Amino acid sequence: MARKRKLDPGISSFVDRHGKERFRFRMTGFRSCYLPPPGSVDYRAAYDAAKENRLGVKPKAKPRSIDDLVGRFYQSTAFNNSGATRRARARGIIESFRAEYGHYMVRHFKPEHIEAALLYKAEKRYDEELKREVGRKVASDNLRKELKRLFKLAMPLEWIERTPMDEAEGVKQDKGGYHTWTEEEIAQYRQRWPLGTYARAAVEVGLWTWQRRRDAHQFGPAH
Repeated sequence: MARKRKLDPGISSFVDRHGKERFRFRMTGFRSCYLPPPGSVDYRAAYDAAKENRLGVKPKAKPRSIDDLVGRFYQSTAFNNSGATRRARARGIIESFRAEYGHYMVRHFKPEHIEAALLYKAEKRYDEELKREVGRKVASDNLRKELKRLFKLAMPLEWIERTPMDEAEGVKQDKGGYHTWTEEEIAQYRQRWPLGTYARAAVEVGLWTWQRRRDAHQFGPAH
């Protein structure tokens, strides 16, 4: 059996959607960030820098990067005019985006980059790091809302002439409806669930009474 690799304190690993192993630094009192693979040339310097990047201490951001823009956004009227609960929720959404893209330059973001980030946010998947399923359309919508506010700040700063959010498409709701079972599928279901089971009773009530779901679940011997 292969021995599990021992990682430095605060480092966790997971496999991303591309099948690549990623390493993240998360420790109470410090800003979270992604790091190069342990053992690589740049890892130790990046790890030491992460341990110096305490919450409440202004990080050294690359000028005109997402990190720089986020720091300025937290000082802006647009952010601070909101209530405490709204600010906390917005900060959580933005920090998740910042951890992934903070080192990128604002001017390099195109609508297709935003759309890729929004699609990934909506994609349902099991997160090995969080140990739970993540990804919903509402999460994508919330990210889009905060990115609109974030990139809007870059325009008066004259970092960009127009925000990529203007042309970035949001994730559309799937309105395809529900699949209608074929006769073969109904026969397969009946074979799996014999008479006398709750599952068989549920499908027979639906087939023979045409009741709505909220009415069918109340249907019983009294009826």
